[in-house]
Amino acid sequence: MDLSPDARGLLNGPQITRLMRRHGWTIRRMAASMGLTMTRVRHVRVHGTTRHYDSRDWLQAITGEDPGDLNPAAGRWLARIDYAAECAAAPF
Repeated sequence: MDLSPDARGLLNGPQITRLMRRHGWTIRRMAASMGLTMTRVRHVRVHGTTRHYDSRDWLQAITGEDPGDLNPAAGRWLARIDYAAECAAAPF
């Protein structure tokens, strides 16, 4: 199972559940860490995230690492900037 966000930058419930298990998080501990109710954590484990910045928050809370910007539109924009910089630096 792929554990990376989809094209819209969202995580589904099974991905979050698997990540929590892999990193040793319980529902109670995750709720306390993120300042959420246990009901909300259970809801996200079933339904997933609905916004790319929610996905980023959950990934960072679970893994302890900042995943960077998951916004697909921002990703395309950053890719264009990187490509332009590469073209400018190319020794033609």
